[in-house]
Amino acid sequence: MCSDRITDQGLPPILSLEAWAARQGRTTDAAVHGHIHAGLRSAPTTKTYKRWNERELSRLQNASDETKRLYAAAVARGEIRSPQSLSRRERLELTAAGHPDNPSVQAARRILAQMQGTSVQPTGGAGTESVVVDGVPEIAEAVRLGRSP
Repeated sequence: MCSDRITDQGLPPILSLEAWAARQGRTTDAAVHGHIHAGLRSAPTTKTYKRWNERELSRLQNASDETKRLYAAAVARGEIRSPQSLSRRERLELTAAGHPDNPSVQAARRILAQMQGTSVQPTGGAGTESVVVDGVPEIAEAVRLGRSP
């Protein structure tokens, strides 16, 4: 549910910690967990390996902690927005912008239509839904974009 697009209101991009870290080339908890599980698969056979594994795990954990701190600072400065800071409507709009065959996208579009006092009715083809406003069908694109048809 992340979007790196700057919205039409000129707001900063919406990035999760993982998306932001990937762009910055930083370490996340995923690397730490991967290292833990890799170490569990191959149990330390020597003291040297065990010491190296512990050092590497500590290094990765420290890098992950630093990534979280920098992400929180970027959110606080307003450079990016966290998906958790979005309103319910904004989250629905991001979800509704997905692929029309996805059930969660269809549900988000129906909820947005209900919030706008319209109804979404399937018309046949994959992803082709009609929005009926005062008896006049409109394209679901208006609902997807969060605009009144």
